Amino acid sequence: MNTSDFCTRLNSVVPTADGAHLQALEELTAGANELAGCPETAAAIFAFLERHSTADLGSPGPLIHYLERAFPVYVDALVSSVLRRPVGYTLWMTNRILNAKIPQTMRDQLLLSLRQASEHPLASELERRQAREFIERQANAG
Repeated sequence: MNTSDFCTRLNSVVPTADGAHLQALEELTAGANELAGCPETAAAIFAFLERHSTADLGSPGPLIHYLERAFPVYVDALVSSVLRRPVGYTLWMTNRILNAKIPQTMRDQLLLSLRQASEHPLASELERRQAREFIERQANAG
């Protein structure tokens, strides 16, 4: 599978109330191990998360597990996504990275993205509150 095939298949997945989409996402990511570190694949996944911000995509789900295999390759795409349209999954991922031992420059970049998400006009009040809570947790962790 190439990145174009991956993106086409990803974009054909429609989240449903019965959760059938989770199996499709599981199959997609299981069949694309070689693409886990591709920036294009990460960008497509973050765009999918943004479009389906209220869908149950797992906890954390196949897409997040897939991305996390390629740390830190996806961090720039994650930050771009949070700045464009913060959603629960990307905010959670940002906090998760901040909980790890990472370079100070990455930490600063991620904290700045959370600060901007906490006031982002496209974020719901719940998402803005989540960003503020993650900032507070990080301040108290240090």
